[in-house]
Amino acid sequence: MKKKAFFLILPFVLCVLLLITAKAFLFFMDVTHYVCPVYLLYGLYCPGCGGTRAVKALLDGNILLSLKNNPSVIIGAVFCIAIYIRLLINVLTEKNKKIIPGGKAFYLSAAGIIIVYYVLRNLIPSLQPV
Repeated sequence: MKKKAFFLILPFVLCVLLLITAKAFLFFMDVTHYVCPVYLLYGLYCPGCGGTRAVKALLDGNILLSLKNNPSVIIGAVFCIAIYIRLLINVLTEKNKKIIPGGKAFYLSAAGIIIVYYVLRNLIPSLQPV
């Protein structure tokens, strides 16, 4: 039973600590503005451009602005939540349920979609971060 409680509580505690750390980090990032070196050198948005603004918007509750700045943040958050739900189901029911598809084709197609998005982001002005 102690092992089950550990697996249920530890990810929650880590998530709360991560949120507190992120809020503190973003508070200091408002004071010092970070400029992407890839954007400075080449004038192109890298896959990480807008990530800090996306996390800040997400922590402020503005999901649409977070998606506009960098959709990888939302995708990562949903993926982490799905993994945690799978962990909860596995620990509580002792059944191995799949919530996220696990095939190679799924991950390759997801990576392809993300790469295409980041290329189009530099070509279409409405996809660029705010």
